[in-house]
Amino acid sequence: MLDITNAIFIPNATFHFVLVNTPPTFDFNLTNQNVTVNEEFIFDVNCSDADNDTITFFDNSTKFDINSSTGLIRFIPNTSGILPIEVTCSDGIANTSANFTLTIFSISQAVQNQIDKLQEIVDNNPGT
Repeated sequence: MLDITNAIFIPNATFHFVLVNTPPTFDFNLTNQNVTVNEEFIFDVNCSDADNDTITFFDNSTKFDINSSTGLIRFIPNTSGILPIEVTCSDGIANTSANFTLTIFSISQAVQNQIDKLQEIVDNNPGT
């Protein structure tokens, strides 16, 4: 806000104002995520803007679309794999991006852990 209470009038003066924009920031660091094929993946990305500008979210994935208004990622993967994902928050002037990796398992991690334990038992007890 410009306060002109005690301003002095200068005839034919030209003033230039520079508005400074603060880029949005992520509310938390994006961490790597895991999900299993055919199970719903939900991840809520949050950004803030010091200027209270409206934030729009983007991603680089072809597997899902982030909700451009809320930052919510919600989808059910149908194939396994490792997806490097970049999420961008924009205030319309400046962008801020962060990355995380989504690992999509073909079976649940709990089942894989059980398989690994059974294999360890077999490996440690040959001939039984």
